[in-house]
Order: sequence, then C-alpha cells, then structure tokens
Amino acid sequence: MKFIGFMSASVFVGDELAQNPTWQQITTDYAVTMFMATRALRAWPRWTRPFVHWFLPACRSCRAEVKRARRILRKEMHERANQKEQALFEGNSPRKYEDTITWMEGIRSGRSYDAVAAQLGFAMAALVTTSELLKQVLINVCVHSELIEPLRKEIENSVRAHGWTIAGLFNMQLLDSFIKETQRLSPGSEGGFHLSLLCRIFY
Repeated sequence: MKFIGFMSASVFVGDELAQNPTWQQITTDYAVTMFMATRALRAWPRWTRPFVHWFLPACRSCRAEVKRARRILRKEMHERANQKEQALFEGNSPRKYEDTITWMEGIRSGRSYDAVAAQLGFAMAALVTTSELLKQVLINVCVHSELIEPLRKEIENSVRAHGWTIAGLFNMQLLDSFIKETQRLSPGSEGGFHLSLLCRIFY
C-alpha cells in the first residue's frame, strides 16, 4: 500500500506532497480506517448512525485524519497561490502543476468544493483497488510461472528501446493483456459501502 500510495500521490497531488511522509501516512491510514468505520457503522441501525459515529473509535480516527489532511492541503494550495502571484509580479511564467489539485481548481468554474474530500476519495479508491489488483497479478504470475520469462523479456526490451515512458508502457502488450485478464477473472468486489453516508459524516 505504501508503494501504491506514493505512485498515486505523484499523480494526484504532485511530487512535493507525494514525498511528504505525513501526507502518505494520512492517506494510507484513512483508506484503511474508512472501511473499518463503515463496518462499525453497519452494526448499528440506520437511524442511529448520524449520532453514534461521534463515539465510534474508527469514525473519530477518520475525522482526525481529515483535519490533518486539511491543514496540509490548505498549506500546499496557499504556497502555490503565493508562488503564482510572485511569478506574475516578477513578470515570469508561473510554474505549471500537472496534478488533480490543479485540475479540480480549473474545472470548478467558481463552484465551491471540498478539496480534501476529493483528494482523500482519490487516494482511497486508488489504494484499495490498485493494491488489490497488484496482489492478484502477483499471485497469478506465481501460478503461471511459465510467463515470467516472456514478461521479463518484454519489459526489458521495451524499456531498453523507449525507457520508462508512455511509449515504453504501450509496447508491453503481454503485460497489459495479463493485467486485463486478471481483472476479468477477478473483478473488484469492494462495492456496497454506504460512502455517501460516510462523506456526510466525516466532511
């Protein structure tokens, strides 16, 4: 999960936050604790959940992680705004960030949204689904050990020719097919959680 967390954070929040150990710890812990909180809430009648969540340990942990994440993300967004303002003042082009923080800010069109809720949602979805997929892919590689050498050769040849680029990944057709077949045989089964209820509670 730490590996998946770092990889996905590089896309979602950029290199600085991806390398921030506190942010990594928050997003990883939140992904686990959220599902613990879901199970804890399901033990109670539906009508009691808006009240009992204040006292359940897992729910309290979720709220604490959200507060910590809010402080870190608010600081990051403030620093980005200051950098942009400083660059424009000096007549320079502002630094361009290629991540979902910038993307969400660009598409909101003046509408209000919760940036922390969005980022924790992204992180939770990526950690749960991608780590589960990676685990199953590794299991299937072990089961079908005759594919290890062909996969290794394909990766080596592709990286040698194109490096770790989009073109290099595109040429890993056997690996791509292997991952897709794993997804076909083991589709995700993480659905069914009352995430809308949890979002109302924790945000």
